[in-house]
Amino acid sequence: MTETGDGQHLAENLDALARDIEDLEKLAATALNDEPAGPELIERVQAEPGSLDYQALTAHNRNRRKELDWGDVDLPALLSGEQRAALSCWTVQDRIRWTPDDFLIVGFAGATGVLAAAFDTRADSLVRDGLGWLKTTELMQRWEAEAKRMPIDYTGPKFGGPAHRVRSPGHDVLRFVNALHQVRTGTFTGMFWQDKRKITVHRSTNNYGKAFATTTDPLEATALLLKHWAADVITPLSLPLPGFSLLTELPVREVRAFANRAYAGLEFGGPGTGMNIRSSMATPALSVFAVEVLIRSHVHLQTYRSSGGFELAPRMRRKRIEMLLAAHSLSSAASLTKTAAKVSAYGPLALRHVNVRTLVRTGSLALELQRHRASTSGADPAWQLLAEEELSGLDEAELERFAGLLESSAAD
Repeated sequence: MTETGDGQHLAENLDALARDIEDLEKLAATALNDEPAGPELIERVQAEPGSLDYQALTAHNRNRRKELDWGDVDLPALLSGEQRAALSCWTVQDRIRWTPDDFLIVGFAGATGVLAAAFDTRADSLVRDGLGWLKTTELMQRWEAEAKRMPIDYTGPKFGGPAHRVRSPGHDVLRFVNALHQVRTGTFTGMFWQDKRKITVHRSTNNYGKAFATTTDPLEATALLLKHWAADVITPLSLPLPGFSLLTELPVREVRAFANRAYAGLEFGGPGTGMNIRSSMATPALSVFAVEVLIRSHVHLQTYRSSGGFELAPRMRRKRIEMLLAAHSLSSAASLTKTAAKVSAYGPLALRHVNVRTLVRTGSLALELQRHRASTSGADPAWQLLAEEELSGLDEAELERFAGLLESSAAD
């Protein structure tokens, strides 16, 4: 047996431990049954040293392996029948076993996601500062100037304040049709609740009595709306999460308050630190992107070393799915753990720390792996059809003789 490092030492020690446990079980069984134990068994048990460090234990077990001629280590033999069945289910479906390098890269990629969850607010502040520079560019300044005096920017009574965008349907990307209609008609449309009554507001002028900019051309209106959104999304408050404006229109006051507080972000450290498109979608996507790049680069480089090309075979595609699922699962777990830890301090606002992008990616990978397993389980359809065609031409006697051959082959 050749030495292959710490992994081989661990396997040898586990094998020796299993043999020692087997001897102890035999000794216990003889004692319980009031049977005399064999002298060799007693001698083996008594001869084992009581306390050794890992290096000394490794050397002791290697000497015993040579003296007793145990042979090579057979780790699967140490598993129970149920454990072997589980391992078989994992490896039987045309699966490539992971190498130590695979585990290492998955751990590194997962750690990237864990760090992103741990420092999500700090990462978002860096992204926010970077987008602040983008706002100073000539292109963004021109777009902002072209899309001024839009009806969706109405900030009159009940619709003003730092978090006014979450109360404006025109700033909700999920309500694009509503926003486009406002731009084409030059009329702001919003609603609020007062004394448990829903009040709808229509305004065609801003706070200074000037009419809002308008255009009836659908293409021009769409271009102006998208420019306005682009200029807003890179500001510190960014745009509210899709659908959040609908929460502010519900009859439940607690839900309306949650939507306003979550977007404003005052509990987290000031405007721009709450739940918005940048903090909840764009910034978390960076950790998802980092994990994808690390795993995909690793798998494709492995393929290139073995085949000289980057195209993945089906087995390698499955391995890539497995590794991505493991890494993203670590990131998802870190995100949910931080959210749970913040619930006591922030209540429902702790949802700010949920990395939705990672959770969605983890779920999609799990479904993809399940589909891959289903597609590779059972007989190959082509061979199945061929077998059915061949067997359909045999008479009853030939079928019986064929079944007998199968039974004798299975018995052998």
